[in-house]
Amino acid sequence: MPVDGGGVLSLVGAIADKTGNLSKPLASHSVEAEPGQFVLMFPALLRGDRVLVNLRISAGTGTGLRGNAAVALYAPPDGLFIFALQPFDGATPCEVILGRAICSLEGNEYTLFSARPIIGGDQESKIWVRRVPTYIPSKVGVSWRDNEGSIKAGELSRLLAELRVEGFTARP
Repeated sequence: MPVDGGGVLSLVGAIADKTGNLSKPLASHSVEAEPGQFVLMFPALLRGDRVLVNLRISAGTGTGLRGNAAVALYAPPDGLFIFALQPFDGATPCEVILGRAICSLEGNEYTLFSARPIIGGDQESKIWVRRVPTYIPSKVGVSWRDNEGSIKAGELSRLLAELRVEGFTARP
């Protein structure tokens, strides 16, 4: 967990079931993200102290993904936020500490929260974000509802094509 003033406090232990058995797997996912993996579990996105979206769904990429692993987060009416593990055209860096990423876009501070670490392993403690403020799913033919938040993960260029995001490329 992040510690005020800098640093991270790590605790080591085990989770037991209600009878004290430590051998049963209690979750289908590891607590930590794997190197090369990008995960948002039950994400919330804030601009300053205002919650833009708080989702009860998750999305993530596998570890063997070729290309730039990315997650698109739709936060109406503020648009689409594209987050990626590597820099891309017009993207801004976000500092990541476990399940929290912070960045400044267009003069506003944004905080992205995830119920588990966003990136794993020895990856650089940054992800990259670009906002598409005019994105409306129905106008581009995407099946998401215009007034509800949504999320999707994949390789950046394929994700941009699938969500019909125009106006920038996936190249760094």
